[in-house]
Amino acid sequence: MGGFLRHADATRPRDPAGRAPLALAAALACALALACLLAGCSAASGGPSAETGGAGRSASDAAAAPEPEEEPGPEFVEATTGSGISYAGASSFAASDELAELEALVADCEARGVSLSIVVRDLEGDVSLSYRPDTRAYSASAIKGPYAVFVYERLVGGGLVSEGAVRDLVASAVAYSDNEAYRQLREATYGMGWSSWLADAGVDVSGGRASLFDDYWYADVSARDLALMWEASWPYLSGGSEGARALAPSFAQTPNSAIRELLGETCPTWSKAGWFYSTDGNASPATNDAGIVEAESGAYVLAVVTSAPGDFELVGELVSTLAGCHEALAMERG
Repeated sequence: MGGFLRHADATRPRDPAGRAPLALAAALACALALACLLAGCSAASGGPSAETGGAGRSASDAAAAPEPEEEPGPEFVEATTGSGISYAGASSFAASDELAELEALVADCEARGVSLSIVVRDLEGDVSLSYRPDTRAYSASAIKGPYAVFVYERLVGGGLVSEGAVRDLVASAVAYSDNEAYRQLREATYGMGWSSWLADAGVDVSGGRASLFDDYWYADVSARDLALMWEASWPYLSGGSEGARALAPSFAQTPNSAIRELLGETCPTWSKAGWFYSTDGNASPATNDAGIVEAESGAYVLAVVTSAPGDFELVGELVSTLAGCHEALAMERG
C-alpha cells in the first residue's frame, strides 16, 4: 500500500510544458494583486474598517469645509438726487423712506416759495447730507447759540472777561432768547474777536462779511455757516471744562428748538433756534434751527435755515426727517 503510493507519486507524468510551475506563479500573482487591492481599499477608506473609515471621512470633510462668508454691509456712496439733495453714506439710503420724506418736504418748500438751506454732517465720520448749503437767510436768534460759545470759550476761557460778568446775560439770551440780554452782551464784548472766531471755524468772512458779523448782531447766514459754527463749538462743549458745564444748562431749555424738543428727549443736544415773522429794516422772515446731536448713530451737526415766517411745524418736520436720514446714512458703519 505504502509502496503503491510512493510509486504513484514518483511515477506521475510531468507536464511536458511545465504547467505546474506556471500555475503556481499565477496563483501567487493573483494573491499579490488581491492583497494590493485590499490595501488600496483600506487606504482609500481612511481606516481598516468601514465604521472607522466613515468616521474619518466626516471629520476630514468637516475640517476642510470653508467657513461661510459674512454678507457685506451696505456700500458707502456719494450721490446727488434730481432735486439737488447731496449725500454721502450707505447706498441703501437711495431707496429709503427717509429720503422720500425729505424730497417731499423740499418740494413743498419750493412750491410755497420758501428758500431752504440744509446741512447734516457727522462729527466722527464721513456721513453727510446737504441741500443748497450756501443759501442765506436772516439768522434771527439762531446766531445767539454760537455767540454764547464764543464768549465762554475765547473770552471767559482766555481770561478776557469774567464769567460772572456775562453769566446772566448769556443764560437769558440762550435759554429765553432774550433780545435785550443779547444786545447788552454784544455791546459788552464788541470788537473782541467774534469774526476772528468765525474765520477760525471756517466761516466765509470775506468781502466785508467780517464787519457784517461784528457790527450787525443778526447777520444773514446759510446752513453751512451755522453748521461750521456748531462744529467749531463741539470740542469746547464736549470737553467738560468748568465753563462748558456752566453753559450747558442754558442749551437744555432753548425755546422753539425742534432739535432740543424732538431729539433731546433721547440723546444729548446743544442747539438754538431763531425766528422772525415779517420784514422790518434789515430783518426778514425766517425760521431756523441748528446745533449738535449726540445720537446712537453718531454725533452730528444739523442746521436748517429757511425764509418761512415763524413756521415751527415745517422746521420740526425737517429736523425729525433729517435725524432719520442721518441714522439711515450711518448704516455703512455697521
